[in-house]
Amino acid sequence: MGEERMKLVEAAGIAACVLLLGGCATTVDPKTFAAGREVLIGSPAAVRHVTADCAAKVRRNPQLHQSINLLVSLPPDRSPDVFCERFIKAYRDGRITYEKYLESSKKIVDPDLVRIAQGR
Repeated sequence: MGEERMKLVEAAGIAACVLLLGGCATTVDPKTFAAGREVLIGSPAAVRHVTADCAAKVRRNPQLHQSINLLVSLPPDRSPDVFCERFIKAYRDGRITYEKYLESSKKIVDPDLVRIAQGR
C-alpha cells in the first residue's frame, strides 16, 4: 500500500475512532473525512483493517465493551466486531455525515448513530 493511501486509511481510522469510541485527541477536516470514505469504498482491505483496529480498541476497554454489549444485544465475543463493522460500513456508505462525526467527537449522541449500532 502506498504512503498516501496509508495516510488516508489512517484518516479513516481516526474518523472511526471518534465515531465509535467517544472521541480522540484529534479530528479530521471535511476533505480528509471524505477521502477516508473514498479509500473504504475502493478498498475492501482497508475496510477490514479499520474494522479490526476498531474492534481491538473496543476489546481493550472493558467499560466500552460492556456498553456496546448492551447496545447491540449480541454475545460479548461478537459485539465489538459487529458494532465496528456496522459503523465502518455506514461511514463508507455515507450514512454518517461529517456533521454527525463532529457531533460524536463532542460526545453528542444522535438517534441515527444508535440505529446504526443496532443494525437498523
